[in-house]
Amino acid sequence: MEEDKKISLINRISTGIVFQSVEGKLYKLMPPDNEKKALSELVYQEIFYNSKFDELITKDQASFFLQRKGIWLPTDEKSLEDLSKYTEDLKIALYKALYNMKEQKNLRRQISRVEKQAEKKIMAKHSLDYMTLESFSESIRDDFLIASCIVDSNGKNVYDYFNFWQSDSIVLNKFKNYLELNLVSATQYREIARSEPFRSSWSISKQNIFGTLSNLTIDQKNLILYSKMYDNVYEHPERPNEEVINDDWMLDGWFAMKKREAEAERKKKEADEILDKKAGKGSDAGELFVVAGSREEAEKISSLNDIGTQMRLRNRQQQLKSKGSVQEQDFADVKMDLRNEAMKQMSQRVKG
Repeated sequence: MEEDKKISLINRISTGIVFQSVEGKLYKLMPPDNEKKALSELVYQEIFYNSKFDELITKDQASFFLQRKGIWLPTDEKSLEDLSKYTEDLKIALYKALYNMKEQKNLRRQISRVEKQAEKKIMAKHSLDYMTLESFSESIRDDFLIASCIVDSNGKNVYDYFNFWQSDSIVLNKFKNYLELNLVSATQYREIARSEPFRSSWSISKQNIFGTLSNLTIDQKNLILYSKMYDNVYEHPERPNEEVINDDWMLDGWFAMKKREAEAERKKKEADEILDKKAGKGSDAGELFVVAGSREEAEKISSLNDIGTQMRLRNRQQQLKSKGSVQEQDFADVKMDLRNEAMKQMSQRVKG
């Protein structure tokens, strides 16, 4: 982001104020206070429960229609989750390829492609939202909240609860168009949060940088959240280097990797507690076969197995499924272990 663009965004977010000129007159959009937010929720409820809007469909009806037409099925939800997981995998790989530029280039192409696929699916999932009662009520609520915060050069409100429905919307539309064309992206928030001149100001004031927490704008809340995120990165005992911190996809990969490591450790701890109770502490057996009390316990215990063990378990399940019952010594992996042990002993005798 260019420096002047960054400073302009910081100033706009910091004040929460937007000026616009309409037909030679100056108007100002102020940050909403709690009273205006509460009033906008009343507007939402009045629209939502107004019988004259009964012809609008609900989100549940829209979901049913999309499913009936094959546009968005339960399998698509799973597919979207898989794409999210795959994107996470690619970003972890990107982080690990920090010093491999050729691999980075390939991974970035893949991430871009997968994110576009996910975006198309999300668009399909929400393709009928604009026709729903909930979406319509939300749009009126948001319009009212913007309108109620517009004042003229004398500080007088242009719109209020009583004249909102009948007043000329030219001033409101001017501000709406500006806000829609100047949305702050996640990439912009992150760059502002991690760099100067905002970073040093944040270090001094922290979340009090914008004043009262209850009256924060959406932009201010988002910038605070991203600033706290980078605080966590910089304070982490295994913090990545600056090149990773300044690369959004690489940093996402680092976050994902740390999250998985923490989750694996948590699952191992829970499973260890189950094993201690089921098998008894101090057991020195090479393999423990524990009867789980529930599916949840079985999953936790299974998570202790490494990849090789999990593969052996799957192979045994397949043998049991095809033959009905199998003696321990007849499992393929047991036979393989016995053959390997016999060959090892023979080799030792020859060497001896």
